[in-house]
Order: sequence, then C-alpha cells, then structure tokens
Amino acid sequence: MEKEIQIRRRVITSDDLELIRQLVATEGHHGRTHLSRRLCQVWQWRQANGAYREIACRELLRKLHQRGLIVLPERLRPARQVGYRNRTF
Repeated sequence: MEKEIQIRRRVITSDDLELIRQLVATEGHHGRTHLSRRLCQVWQWRQANGAYREIACRELLRKLHQRGLIVLPERLRPARQVGYRNRTF
C-alpha cells in the first residue's frame, strides 16, 4: 500500500485502513450508513456546523472499496426505488 492516501481532504494511513477493516468486520452487518456514522464518531470528523461528515465519509469508504483497499458489505437496500426518474421543469 501507498504510505498515505488523501480522499476528501482526509489523509488515510495504514492504521486508519486497519481500523476501517475492523469496523466493517464487527459492525458491517448494520449497513454502510451505520459504518459511516460510526467512523465519523471514532474520528470526530465534523463539518463546520458540528454535524458529522457522513456523506463525505460514505464517499471515502466507496473510494477505498473501489481501490480494493477495503471490502464493504452489500447495500441493504437500493439507493433509489426502481423506476425513479428525476423531474425536469
């Protein structure tokens, strides 16, 4: 592995990857949203308004998964309902 990876302005070290893998192994059955919330809590990764950076964390997890550095659990439900279409005005 590379020494450090930077995703969403967060530097990910090998220790961070090990923490994420451990979290996935112990709590992955709860789903990806749960994993991102827990990781934000562990890292105290917050926005300027104090809310956790959950969306950024989910993107970070997806990118690590795409690079083959972690294995995320399958989605518990699809991102959108079948047949959903954005409305254009």
